Amino acid sequence: MTNKLSEFVKIDKLHSEQKAEEKWSAHIFILNRKKNIIFTHKETLYSFFVLDITKKELNVLSHRIYNELEIQLESDNVDVKMALKYFNVKDSENIFYLKTDNDQKTLGWTKDLLQVNLSVCDDFLQDKIISSAFFAHNMMNSRLVGKRNYKSPVDMLTEKIQSENK
Repeated sequence: MTNKLSEFVKIDKLHSEQKAEEKWSAHIFILNRKKNIIFTHKETLYSFFVLDITKKELNVLSHRIYNELEIQLESDNVDVKMALKYFNVKDSENIFYLKTDNDQKTLGWTKDLLQVNLSVCDDFLQDKIISSAFFAHNMMNSRLVGKRNYKSPVDMLTEKIQSENK
């Protein structure tokens, strides 16, 4: 999690023994004066938003994260059960927060997604939270990644899930 986000959400652990498929990067961003978080899976660049977070919700943030991940997987037509197994996310109880490792490739992709999201918000001329949800559920994970053989995050995730189940 980025330094800016760690001011909003408490860091649970200083170090992690997670495998590559279990690591995510999180970044806070502001839309319409509301706090939002983008999560990006480090290995596949698969991403999702948790939008419009209030301080009161921080005690149930892990539940919101888990629910939004499920919704995003469904929106992208990914097998939710298999993807959660691949990510090693059994439920909202095994979500914890670490300080950032400054992975520049993941941060660069995240920043690119946020720029495209702002462009979508400007194009739709609607509430930015609604436009962001539209972007996430319809476009975000189908964007091609040049540094990853021009595959989309959905394609990379699907390949990883299939290779794990052979």
